[in-house]
Amino acid sequence: MDFQKCRVFLPAMVLSAVIILSVHIEKSGAAEWIITPEMSVTGTYDDNLLFEDVSDYELRASPGLRANMTGERTRLEVAGKVDVLSYLDYSEFDRVNQDYTLQSEYDLNPRTTLKMGGRLRFDYTFETELEEAGIVSEKSRRSYYTFLPGISVALDERNSLALDLFYASTDNRRDERADSWSTGGDLVWSRMFLDEQTFFLAGAGVEHVDFESRRVEGTHDIYRGIVGVSRDMGERYNVLLRGGPTWTHSRFDRNDERRRDDDLGFFIDSRLLWQITERTSTDVGIDHGQYQSIYAENITRNRIRAGLRHRFTEKWSGNATGSFINSRTTGLVSREKRNTWQTGLSATYNLRPDMFFDLGYRYRHTRDRVDSTSKDGNRFFLQFTIRFPKQLN
Repeated sequence: MDFQKCRVFLPAMVLSAVIILSVHIEKSGAAEWIITPEMSVTGTYDDNLLFEDVSDYELRASPGLRANMTGERTRLEVAGKVDVLSYLDYSEFDRVNQDYTLQSEYDLNPRTTLKMGGRLRFDYTFETELEEAGIVSEKSRRSYYTFLPGISVALDERNSLALDLFYASTDNRRDERADSWSTGGDLVWSRMFLDEQTFFLAGAGVEHVDFESRRVEGTHDIYRGIVGVSRDMGERYNVLLRGGPTWTHSRFDRNDERRRDDDLGFFIDSRLLWQITERTSTDVGIDHGQYQSIYAENITRNRIRAGLRHRFTEKWSGNATGSFINSRTTGLVSREKRNTWQTGLSATYNLRPDMFFDLGYRYRHTRDRVDSTSKDGNRFFLQFTIRFPKQLN
């Protein structure tokens, strides 16, 4: 992949934001900004660093900046964060991760809203693949960017139509790991019920994925139907359930071998946010579908995530999280079947509204069902975070 594409993406994001902001200023002349610099420092002991059977102490410094702008017709959010990681004994694992995001909306009129978003991320395959797909890979540098334009139109008081498009690209520095490019979109109609809190969803989506590595080239064409329901009761209760049938057509060229495959399946995307009491809340997500992997082929992923948060006092709160990922490839390029569990506990102490300590523990376990091997690891951490929000008119 030509890395010059990444250099084009950032100016495109900035230009989109400037255009939206300029139109807003010209028409309304007023906006409210909240600028929030942030700095966190984390000390961690890991007894199985990157699942390499070594233990070490990790020091992470994470400066970040977030800017939110709200006007009469415009919403804009820009954020950036850098993680600098260093280790006491194994300096070869030192690394720097970067993550930049942009989200913006502009109301053309009371019925039509333009949306523009994007993300640029520099990280390593180990963290991302383990978190997203439960796959254990080596520490390999990669870059990822995505561009997310869209438009939503209110057809009448109860019916609306949304078109969300995307383009995403992943560049892995290791030649044996696959680069990927994907483009597509969803067209979804929604209808609000009489309670004005429940919505019925229906639509269709399409995605085209290109893979390329040193030994393999391949493509996926994915078509899906979408049906679902959502209910929004503000901060108290929010639920989303979407799903539908999928058809995937795959083609691969490896050396002198050419393979094709057609697969009928389904996808599920669901989430529950529930403020159980004034002090207790929960967040649960379940999804099933396809994910672009480092193997030059999509993997089928089943994922369950859950979190429970409770505020004991004005200064003390606790958090429990857990996740399970079941992932497998079809074996067109690589045979992969894994189960991965992760659990964590943490406590937060607020020194003041924008300054707090976190103390926590996380356990990770992954099992390779192909060769019947497993790996696990424990992480203990202490983190200090301070924010400096500033409001500008």
